[in-house]
Amino acid sequence: MSNDAETRFLKTLQSIRGAGRFCVHGSIPFAFPGIRLRSGEELAFPLPPSQARAVRDVAEAAPYGMGAETRRDESVRRCWQIDAAGLEWTQPGWQRTVEDLVKQIAGELGVEGKVSAMPYKLLLYEKGGFFLPHRDTEKEPGMFGSLIICLPSQHAGGALLVRHQGREERVDFGAAHDATQIHYAAFFADCEHEVLPVTEGFRLCLAYNLVVPRGTKTRAPSATANAPELLLPGLRAVAEAAGNDLTAILLEHRYTEDGLSIAALKGDDRARAAALFETAERAGPTARLALVSLYQMGQLDEDYEDSYRSRRSRRGYREDSGAEGEMGEIYEETLTIAHWRTPTDKRDGMGTFAISEDCILSLATLGEGEPDEKFAEGYTGNAGCTMEHWYRRAAIVIWPQDAGPAILARYNFSAACEKFREMAERKSGAAALAPFSAALLDEACRRLGDAADYQSAPVALAVHPLLHGIALSGSEEHLQHMLRPVFLPVFRLADRALWLALLRAFGDKPAVFFLRHTTPANLSSHVNALFHALDAALNAAPELARGMAAQLPSWFVTGEKPDWRFRDESSVTPVHCWHLALAASCLVTAVADRTALENVLWSQGLLPHLREVLGPAFLEKSHRAWFAKSHSLAPALLTATVNTLAAECTRPLPPYPDWSRPVPAAALTAPRWQSGPLIMELLTFMTDPARGELRIRKPQDMRSAVEHFVRDHQFDLDMTTDKKGSPHTLVCRKNDASHQRSLKRRSDDETLLARLRGIEIVGKARTI
Repeated sequence: MSNDAETRFLKTLQSIRGAGRFCVHGSIPFAFPGIRLRSGEELAFPLPPSQARAVRDVAEAAPYGMGAETRRDESVRRCWQIDAAGLEWTQPGWQRTVEDLVKQIAGELGVEGKVSAMPYKLLLYEKGGFFLPHRDTEKEPGMFGSLIICLPSQHAGGALLVRHQGREERVDFGAAHDATQIHYAAFFADCEHEVLPVTEGFRLCLAYNLVVPRGTKTRAPSATANAPELLLPGLRAVAEAAGNDLTAILLEHRYTEDGLSIAALKGDDRARAAALFETAERAGPTARLALVSLYQMGQLDEDYEDSYRSRRSRRGYREDSGAEGEMGEIYEETLTIAHWRTPTDKRDGMGTFAISEDCILSLATLGEGEPDEKFAEGYTGNAGCTMEHWYRRAAIVIWPQDAGPAILARYNFSAACEKFREMAERKSGAAALAPFSAALLDEACRRLGDAADYQSAPVALAVHPLLHGIALSGSEEHLQHMLRPVFLPVFRLADRALWLALLRAFGDKPAVFFLRHTTPANLSSHVNALFHALDAALNAAPELARGMAAQLPSWFVTGEKPDWRFRDESSVTPVHCWHLALAASCLVTAVADRTALENVLWSQGLLPHLREVLGPAFLEKSHRAWFAKSHSLAPALLTATVNTLAAECTRPLPPYPDWSRPVPAAALTAPRWQSGPLIMELLTFMTDPARGELRIRKPQDMRSAVEHFVRDHQFDLDMTTDKKGSPHTLVCRKNDASHQRSLKRRSDDETLLARLRGIEIVGKARTI
């Protein structure tokens, strides 16, 4: 599509106008509001100067928002304010007056649904008062605009200027002063506005937040007459030029992430969105409302008074006069689409798409002009000054109907895989699943093929819902597509639940494929998945479990630690590995394999192994029923474990009879550089039965080396520093910490022994 054709289409779209305006203003007959201050004084109208001063006496200087900060600066804003919570309303009829006014305003702004006006502030501008250009923050959920009601108060100047897209409305409450009238102005929150200086008198206003509560049901916007016919040729050309990609057609107004919905569309956006939705329905493309966000991070081009003092400012969708500093060179830029809504204003969980500028269609360039949000940070540590900008616009995003699965797979692969799994879970038919599966399998193959070895894990994890969905659908065709070497990382990171679904759906085919591609070279990275597969096979595929059990000894004696790149929170613990091996031991028939597995499981009966691994493995219940099967090694190993722990629990643990303390074994094999004269003196002191205290008067670095050595090896020593004299003295006093640890370990052994004795395994035990 040529640039001229794009421009014609966008100008046609721009010519579509809604029923509302960005700013409305006027007057209504005076109604007494009944405002009582906390001082107890009730305001009269027209406002006498004495009461204006009374308001000022109980008010506070009005701040302005700069991001997360609230600032007061009379070069930006001169105004007095009282929070609505600090006012008492004595006239019930005033609320009805406001409600009637809001109904009228909502129609003039073109806002659908029930609109509420929430009292915000009472604002007093005296002579010289003003507020520089700014935008209002959306202060509560559903807020879309502001209502200013100027109460009768004689003044000059103080005109309100409201601007949007090159247009300006001037509202001069002072020039229109009439004691029998109340003047008002209402405008959308993203409109820039300012209050010019008051030149005489006092300007008293009530500020309200205009809100459409979330969940409010509204009529779907309808396109203006002939609008779809005008847009149809251009939209078809846009769709044809994009091919199987998406196009985001930007709307006019600014929206926040929480404030975007079809019901909350402002002014002309509502009419244009309706026209685009109706045109897309005729032309064929799928259409969604979404929020396009441009993020920029770059150099902060600013002259700080104190360059090394970090200062933070944030200009956002707020009452704001401008953040400090401007964007210099841009280092990083991302463009995303998120917060999707269907034409019926329902959420569409498509997630976040990272897109290129080529996908954007707009007469204005996104990223020019003042950003919606701005964050500046000064020097922090070694980092220089940085500036961040956010620009957000609503957009109607279109793409070919049959390209939906491919679009989702390309831009949000994880969400697409998860959607496929959900569809399979709901038992969607093959016709519904086929487009998604084809697009996802192609995209998964491309991503895995492009990923370096160390980058494959995140991609493989994202593919898991797709593989699970294939298992739920039972599609042999799709499974065969995944039984290729490029998909090995997906199986390598599969957990028990995924293996169970695969085995139940396809028998042993997935496991046989994985075993066939498991070699001594990659066993360390495959072993976690092998144990998960065995876990599932013990439940769903006993014959497969038999074949896997014969390989168990090699899984334990690879001589390598599992590869950290392929481990996550679902990794099998050593205790569960031993539990699975105990369960599967009854399936191991070859004498050599049984002997090898028995040696691995027993590990020479070393107490740490029995306490930390084998004993707890017996206590797991998931596959304990297998322990009692014929040829199981579990009964004999349980008996041996109980006997060894029972013998250990009868060994006496007398307290130390003198000052001699054991030297930790690791300390005796410490590196040579740690074995200086002071360390040798320390080791001699530990075995001395007559000495309970060692004093080391040495410089701090030498004392610190001794302290680290003592703590690293858990010596039975308490250490303090005697700071008398120079250098100071490190005082080491012996304690019985190792004996206390032995008593605690004995208690733990007795508890473990009691629990193991409570396990009943019916089987033939033999001596280990």
